[in-house]
Amino acid sequence: MRKRQPLSASERTRGTRVAGGIGHQFARLRRERHLTLRQCAQLAGLSSAAVCKIENGLLNPTLLTIVRLAESLGAVLQVSLVERRPGGVGRPRARSALR
Repeated sequence: MRKRQPLSASERTRGTRVAGGIGHQFARLRRERHLTLRQCAQLAGLSSAAVCKIENGLLNPTLLTIVRLAESLGAVLQVSLVERRPGGVGRPRARSALR
């Protein structure tokens, strides 16, 4: 097994943007369903602090945590992976949607 290289600043920035985008979607869905942070956290088996940090993009949740939160909100997680275009110019980004 190869030793994993530390993330570059660019990779950390991209990860934070993705986490923040998902977090904002969770916050919107939670408010639409008239749930408090505490209620949502209890349904997902998480702490209120963790849900708050996820919603504000301050915590990068694991895939399992994202699925738990989605299920607690009655949502489905959809993920699309798109290949990069040659040269990286105009490359599409992977997108996720919570519905």
